[in-house]
Amino acid sequence: METTKTVHLYSIPLRKNIVSLLFINTLFTFVTILISLNSTYAETAATRLFNKANQLYEEGKYEEAIVEYERITGSGIENGYVYYNLGNAYFNNKQLGRAILSFERARRLLPRDEDIKANLEHVKLLTVDKIETPKPGWIAQLIIGLHNLFSLVEVTVIVWILYITLCLMIVLFILSQSPRMRSTLLHTGAVALALLILTGGSLFFKVRAAESTEIAVVMAPKVDARSGPGDEYTKMFTLHEGTKVKIRQSREGWHLISIPGGTGGWIEAETVERI
Repeated sequence: METTKTVHLYSIPLRKNIVSLLFINTLFTFVTILISLNSTYAETAATRLFNKANQLYEEGKYEEAIVEYERITGSGIENGYVYYNLGNAYFNNKQLGRAILSFERARRLLPRDEDIKANLEHVKLLTVDKIETPKPGWIAQLIIGLHNLFSLVEVTVIVWILYITLCLMIVLFILSQSPRMRSTLLHTGAVALALLILTGGSLFFKVRAAESTEIAVVMAPKVDARSGPGDEYTKMFTLHEGTKVKIRQSREGWHLISIPGGTGGWIEAETVERI
């Protein structure tokens, strides 16, 4: 497995409100690009914590490294590299469920990172439950693949760029007196509009996923799924640490969950953690 990644962090907390998140993420992305052009900048508190955690990890002090990484995530900062390193620390500390949870969170923020993908696939091989996920048709696979290719932040930026581009084309189309130019702007604008609709749809589903947080990972070594929300109900099946589930409903400390294939049951809410 790949080990830790060393990067600089910016102490800009992300907010819980999803509307604010879209605007702040867009601003954060542009600010990050501008800052990265400057080779010297003050080390932030988050960067110091990150470097300290990495040092502890390299020394084999995984429990202490976990504490430092979680101080960063607990402050409201979401960073894929932090979750990636946290996942490695949990894995080496024999906490398989939390390792998978951290890698899943890292992949959500850095969907094209090959190290995250490789480590996540590796730890999933060590889980007890081997649940086959039904494969969709090739068209659905293509659409899902494109949708998952970019993070929420990246799709937000793309949508804004396409929107501004389309607005500029409309203004130029209105002002232009040249038939050739108007024709070019019309066709180019149609392409921009189509891309805006596609990326806008992708953004819509990503926002819904971010708001609902329906996917969770089993944290308990073993949990029994029952026919109803209570220990008195019939046991349906058993799940083990690291298994991904989808939360369908919540009631009085219990979640109605389902696994690929449609099988469902009620489990105690404290046995899982949402991605």
